[in-house]
Amino acid sequence: MSKIKGYMMNFYTRALLPLLLFTVAACFHNERTEPDKVSTSKNSVTNSEEILNRQREIYDEAAANPQQFKADLKDNCPHFGTTLLTTAETIQLGTRVFNAGGVSLTKRIYEGTIYKLLFTIKDDCMNLSDALQAGLAKAYESEDHHDQAWAMRNALDLIMGGPPLKPPGAQ
Repeated sequence: MSKIKGYMMNFYTRALLPLLLFTVAACFHNERTEPDKVSTSKNSVTNSEEILNRQREIYDEAAANPQQFKADLKDNCPHFGTTLLTTAETIQLGTRVFNAGGVSLTKRIYEGTIYKLLFTIKDDCMNLSDALQAGLAKAYESEDHHDQAWAMRNALDLIMGGPPLKPPGAQ
């Protein structure tokens, strides 16, 4: 019996003690590097703001001249054909659902298509990607599904070469 106890103690000291020391050392290491993580986080916020500002500029330019935006997409985006078809089908479906009273569902339809397009085009069409992401950001500024649906619809309308529309009843 004492031989088994001796073996177990030997096992704990040889196997578990180094693991315990490694874990403690890792904890102290993380505490020392925490300020670096904070500065990296501040840089990320600054970069995110710059990216969002660039995306909003692209969106605003596209909204100011949607026909030119569409022409540029046609010339420079290898996914233009499928993007245009997907967008047209989505707007057609979303319009029917919206008019039938499915505002929340319409928002989800538009949102799903925007994310699908962003996944499909990736970095191949940066202006389109920026405009769509800015459209999502505009939509998320509101908590109302009606406003969100319209903001997303406006982002999709840019692909079609149409100007942003105002919701029914808006001035």
